[in-house]
Amino acid sequence: VVRNIAERGRDRLQPGDHFRAVISFALHDPGRPIAPPDYYAEAPTGDDYARAYPRAAASRRIDGAVRLTCEIRADRRLNCSVADELPADMGFGSAALEVSTAFVLAETTMELPGFAVGDRITRMIRFQMR
Repeated sequence: VVRNIAERGRDRLQPGDHFRAVISFALHDPGRPIAPPDYYAEAPTGDDYARAYPRAAASRRIDGAVRLTCEIRADRRLNCSVADELPADMGFGSAALEVSTAFVLAETTMELPGFAVGDRITRMIRFQMR
């Protein structure tokens, strides 16, 4: 039996109550900073993503997400490896590595804590069919 929790308030939950909750999370190591898009002087274009999109996934209209762990190089580019990819075995990891070569951190980003040469950052790459 689903009781109307909204009427009673969430502080009055009782055993047997059922409810739905929206949960948002990111797959990343909390010890590593995540570089937001505006931290880059250069980034892949939509055409770059389209060229890299795995053919098998594109033909089946499957979206994917990849978490990259990247080391910051002296030229402000990233040397990345695949930490996670969803769905697995569809080629999204390789595609994300391909587009990651276009990322160049902004000079101002390099002045921030956690963004020195040799530091590691996490970068999420999402592939979506539109």
